Amino acid sequence: LTACMGVLDIAERLKEDWLYNSYTMARDAIQKEGDVFAWVIPLEQWDRSEAIELVRILRRAGVEVHRAISPFLVGDKSYGAGSYLAYGGQAFRGFIAHILDKQAYPGVPRSATVFRWSADPAVRPCWLDVSRRDGGER
Repeated sequence: LTACMGVLDIAERLKEDWLYNSYTMARDAIQKEGDVFAWVIPLEQWDRSEAIELVRILRRAGVEVHRAISPFLVGDKSYGAGSYLAYGGQAFRGFIAHILDKQAYPGVPRSATVFRWSADPAVRPCWLDVSRRDGGER
């Protein structure tokens, strides 16, 4: 009980600082240039339900995820209508990168495409087809 009261006391005294720092981090993430333009999560993959669950997790965390209404082409790869897009220019860009970028797992071959979609490293990796599109390939 004492710890809870201490946390509430600090939160009350420093609320303006915490709010401003949250605003600053979100603003900096949105304004970050030269990084990933968007991540594409196509529905055409071996386990469609996992892709949909991934999108639900991202949305629950506050990530803005869009759905393509028509097929589109990025570089030499085409994506079908219904594919999901998470643009890099948003407040939770760091979270998106942490969840959707390739992760290095010891003992997993380098040729494998591994994406971790849980902050908990004990959770098994999810083998999804998630494409990262850098700013130059819009």
